[in-house]
Amino acid sequence: MDKPILFLNNIAQSESFTTTKSPPRSPDLPQRNRKAHADYLAQRFQEAWCQIEYQKEQRKALSLPSRNGSYINVRGLAGYELAANSLERQSSNAPRLVSTSSRITEDGQTEKHAIVYVPSGQEKRYLDQVKDYATKLDSRWAQFKNKKLIESIEGIELALLENLWQDFSQDFPNEIPVWCELWLRTEQQKADDIVNATHVICRAIGIETNKERLDFPERSVIIIRANRSQLQELFAQSDNLAELRLAKEPVSFWSSMPNYQQTEAVDDLIQRISYVDRGVSICILDTGINNGHLLLEKSCSDSEKETYNPEWSLSDHEGHGTQMAGISLFGDLQNAIETRDEIILNHRLFSGKILPPPNFPDNQKALYGDITAQTISKCEIKIPDRIRQYCLAVTTSYETDFGRPSSWSAAVDKLAFGDEGGPQRLFLISAGNASNCISKSELVDFPDINLKLSIQSPAQSWNAITVGAFTEKTRVSDEDYQDYTPLAQHGELSPHSTTSIDWEKTWPNKPDIVFEGGNLLKSPTNDIESCDELSILTTSWQPIVKQFELFDATSAATAQASWMAAQIQCVLPSAWPETIRALLVHSAEWTPKLTEQFQIDTTKKGEIGDLLRIAGYGVPNLEQASSCALNHLTLISQETIQPFSKEGGTNEMHFYELPWPREALSDLGAYPITLKITLSYFIEPSPGELQTQNRYTYASHGLRFDLNSPEEANNIENFKKRINKDSRTDDDDKPEYEGIGNRWKVGPVYRSRGTVQSDSITLSGIELADCNHIAVYPVGGWWKTRKSEKCMEKKCRYSLVVSLHTDSEEIDIYTPVETMMTIRV
Repeated sequence: MDKPILFLNNIAQSESFTTTKSPPRSPDLPQRNRKAHADYLAQRFQEAWCQIEYQKEQRKALSLPSRNGSYINVRGLAGYELAANSLERQSSNAPRLVSTSSRITEDGQTEKHAIVYVPSGQEKRYLDQVKDYATKLDSRWAQFKNKKLIESIEGIELALLENLWQDFSQDFPNEIPVWCELWLRTEQQKADDIVNATHVICRAIGIETNKERLDFPERSVIIIRANRSQLQELFAQSDNLAELRLAKEPVSFWSSMPNYQQTEAVDDLIQRISYVDRGVSICILDTGINNGHLLLEKSCSDSEKETYNPEWSLSDHEGHGTQMAGISLFGDLQNAIETRDEIILNHRLFSGKILPPPNFPDNQKALYGDITAQTISKCEIKIPDRIRQYCLAVTTSYETDFGRPSSWSAAVDKLAFGDEGGPQRLFLISAGNASNCISKSELVDFPDINLKLSIQSPAQSWNAITVGAFTEKTRVSDEDYQDYTPLAQHGELSPHSTTSIDWEKTWPNKPDIVFEGGNLLKSPTNDIESCDELSILTTSWQPIVKQFELFDATSAATAQASWMAAQIQCVLPSAWPETIRALLVHSAEWTPKLTEQFQIDTTKKGEIGDLLRIAGYGVPNLEQASSCALNHLTLISQETIQPFSKEGGTNEMHFYELPWPREALSDLGAYPITLKITLSYFIEPSPGELQTQNRYTYASHGLRFDLNSPEEANNIENFKKRINKDSRTDDDDKPEYEGIGNRWKVGPVYRSRGTVQSDSITLSGIELADCNHIAVYPVGGWWKTRKSEKCMEKKCRYSLVVSLHTDSEEIDIYTPVETMMTIRV
């Protein structure tokens, strides 16, 4: 693999685009007696307003401050949708939808709830809507007004504080104060005023607050420490509450085992190292890096270390960050020590310390999304003008709620997407370890138990590369373990790894990729034990005591992923973060043992979808991610697209006619060739339970790709008409042929779950000769509808990676394309 990857410049043609997909079907409504239902709801609204007035009078009599408006809980009928969006009006001082949620009833049905904030004086609006439903016919639709909204409502009552709680009910605060995330309903111009006013209320009540803060579209998040009665008082006074969540405490995943003193080996390795700085740094967001280690000191200077809190020491206070550093710098440190070859280090390290030392216990509960953002800002200001990749192997021990975004994961998404005019960023985040959810003894049920252990926050980030773990470590020579067996076989999922198999299907496939994470042993009596030989060698944080330590799990896997990402960036300095992510995924393959381990039938798309949620796209390959060969061609396009128009519809698609080795492919006849396509883009997040009810409202936009079929090659206009309504005339119907969807390995349904989408198809050479037209087009997102944010005309970037591969090294598919591109230039 000694050929350079080829970049396609200005090859995408923009065409106006309207989706061919049918609009979503209107949800079924319960059968209602219109007059009786209207009378019932009107009575319930009036009862709610009476209760509100009574509560206000009570607080006034006690000289207690009160909020101006009221919170009501609107409940749908179990088994039916609730038309929650119709509860809100965008006009000034109108009722606003605060949050939505789902509850499972005793008979297993889903019941939808919506919390609405109604400003004082606006109570009559809902009563008027009910009256119009009872008496006024809407001539446009030949039905009574507000039918969809009113018939979807089953009940109305005053909202309780508990209705704002978004985590498990058993975690709701009682008498003892606990740290909580307070999500505030804000507007872009008034966010500062609302947050400051909330701090004032909290101080008056005696609620402790932290300085950290996160801002998103229509939401701001702060951390507070309060008990139930304090939260009740806050609820009674504040007009801007949206949600309450438990503040998840972060933990670092590390394993420290004694190792032999090998100072001689370190000295030998140092003699073989060449330092070639390519302007690339891996910024490790962790416990710090002890760069006094001889293997780290020339790659991480004191000026390349920063902390969130200036009072913290720059040094590593517990070891995890330095362990991450050794693998992030060398990749395979054991191989570097054992080989006699020259070792070239072409990237550097930067330490961003986000975890507090033990003498700062008051910082344990904090808003880690803001801590991450502020630390990154300090790192970038301290030494600008470097290409940085961010490695984060610190996650919460609290599992994600079936993939729902957290404040931390949303902050990572926002940082990756970048502010307007600011840089985009590549994040590599560990999936989280099984050992943080269960005891080691429970892993005797591996791998079934791993399917029940959720990937942990912030690894559900849409824009990050989430790294899980597999293992090839199965050999044990220690005589003490001769009767033990490895828990995982060579090439299987690591026992340390977590999965997203139980997540709601609307959330992205996670992890994205897997790297070596080590293994465990099972004794003849089914005890589970660690073993040095099944772990990974790295640098010790106490080099005076020892040079090396052993490391494992998804932290070690993430460090390896970061090393590979840096190698690709050094080879391709102009590659965007979206492109590096695409290449990691594009080069990944599942090991045969991974499919065997979970009995995956690769001909069934649903089972492939399950495998994506267990092991992502598999194990990346550095050679294929960073170079080409005569029989392996990779093309990259980095483009910007405007998904939506100011009218609120879709705006444009990009159409590619790729330079193609048509003659070389045709000459192969029936010989199989694999075509692979990967699309990578970052979304702008809009978190909060109101937004996260489906993936299109959390994400600013979505993109998809499609490929022409061999049958469409002679009439490319039919390919365009199949996916783009704007390509048709009034007399044209959608072409009946549905492309080659059933021949893709993953398929359009499962690959579209997330912002990095990869799929491959194997066809005969003569078929593939005609498959060189690709369309990239938009699907829905909150940019399309958020008029108040003026987002409909925003543009976004994406990277498209296309490769052709044949197993025969005698076939040259690279040179014809290189020649075509040279002539074009």
